Amino acid sequence: MEDKTIRSTYLHDASAVAASGQIVSPFEDLIPTQAALALPVSGGYGSTRVEGFRYKEILSFGSAYTEVAGVGGKDGPFETLAVAAIEKLNILDVITCERMVCRIASAFSVGGKEPSFTTMGSRFERLRVGSYFWDELDMGVGVLADCPTWSKLQSALGNGGTRDQLKRLGMPAPNGDPVPLPEGDRMPNVVGFSLCSAAGKSSNAMEVPARIHLTQLGTVHLGQFFVHQYTRHLVMLKIDLGCPVKGGIQTAGGKSGGDPYPP
Repeated sequence: MEDKTIRSTYLHDASAVAASGQIVSPFEDLIPTQAALALPVSGGYGSTRVEGFRYKEILSFGSAYTEVAGVGGKDGPFETLAVAAIEKLNILDVITCERMVCRIASAFSVGGKEPSFTTMGSRFERLRVGSYFWDELDMGVGVLADCPTWSKLQSALGNGGTRDQLKRLGMPAPNGDPVPLPEGDRMPNVVGFSLCSAAGKSSNAMEVPARIHLTQLGTVHLGQFFVHQYTRHLVMLKIDLGCPVKGGIQTAGGKSGGDPYPP
């Protein structure tokens, strides 16, 4: 009888980081990485929490935690989870957020071609970026939620109407220029989107730009979402500091997915 144990083994891939960064001016220093976790390829569970963090007067938060998990029996399905959450975030008194959550879950069925993904639960609560304010932003909805697999994204990129919707979510280049979406039949290794542009939001909230430039602060990126065939990576908030304090800060990032055992 054929032994299916190895064929049914799954290589989980999950990690989560609450906050990290680097300052290059007026001094050089690394902001200590907070609540970093990585899941073994065999799966399992891990969590960690940090309370009352403050880095000078540049970055602080009341609490943060990360969580990773990977489960699945011999016959699957294999499920992988990454979560990073921060409460009472404050960056230079210009960016504040009551709570932000990065959550990416994936599932892979034995015999399947690729895992499916969801960002349901990823959100901002009471986010202020300079003069912008959103009471709530839900990052688990929109056209990308209807493309949970690489194959469905590939098909959507070949559909005129859906492609137009995805084009509006395309992640801008570092200089702000739009990045052309690939054709569905010529997929690269990774495709980048801005989940915030498709976010569900409270009725009184203003529109959500993917890239916000604030004079005397820098450039703020919301909901950066990197799509690979077998993994997804979400960074809820990334800041390129361009004020008297120069450097970069990322908060609430997670990666989830995995691969079937090599045949």
